[in-house]
Amino acid sequence: MGANQSVPDESLDSYICSDCGAEVSIDAEICPNCGADLSEIEEEKIESSSENDGQKYPALRTISGIYKVLAWITGIGAVITLFYGFTLLGKGYSAKTTGISLITSSLIMGILGVIAFLAISEGIKLFIDIESNSREQISLLNKMLEKK
Repeated sequence: MGANQSVPDESLDSYICSDCGAEVSIDAEICPNCGADLSEIEEEKIESSSENDGQKYPALRTISGIYKVLAWITGIGAVITLFYGFTLLGKGYSAKTTGISLITSSLIMGILGVIAFLAISEGIKLFIDIESNSREQISLLNKMLEKK
């Protein structure tokens, strides 16, 4: 921290000036006690909010992970069914027909299932990233407007 920066207080209603230790209102740009410049507080807030983005929406992140696990389970199940279908090909006529249908269905349903579950998982992550980027863009736009 620089000499003229302040440290956020735990209450989030005020800050503690790092120069003099006085409690300063969250809206203050200058410390009323020592006159230190507190305008860098906004930059600290933006940096800390971007650090907390990984902790936002834990339920959605969990659901995304569940869909990814379901994709793996579907893929493994399709491969197992595929191998079982190949073992049936060496047997009698009805087993051969069953083997061909198992191979075909495991390939089609396995590929479609894996793609669908992975798409849902990545879609959830995409929405979280869009929200995070939107917040960041708004804060940067506000900073640009304040400088003008």
